[in-house]
Amino acid sequence: MRSLYKMLLLSLALVALLSSDLMIQATANGGGSLIPEDCRQTPVIRGPCNPKACQRNCQTNVGPGAVGDCDAGGCRCTYCTPSQWN
Repeated sequence: MRSLYKMLLLSLALVALLSSDLMIQATANGGGSLIPEDCRQTPVIRGPCNPKACQRNCQTNVGPGAVGDCDAGGCRCTYCTPSQWN
C-alpha cells in the first residue's frame, strides 16, 4: 500500500513540474503573462505596438534584461531585480 502512495505522490510531483514548465514556455511564446515575485512592469506606453520595437525600446530605456510585451493598449516593459534571498 505504501508503494502505491509513493507512486501517486511521485506522479503528482511530476505533473506539477511539467505543467509549470509548459506554463513558462507558453508565456515566453506570448501565450499569457506570468510575472515572478521579483519582477515589475512599467506602465503601458499607449499606441500601436510593434513587438520588435517594443523589445528594443524596453532594453534601451529600462535595461538589457527588460522584456517588451505588446498588449491591447500598447507596449509594456517587464524587468526583474535580484532576489534578496540568494
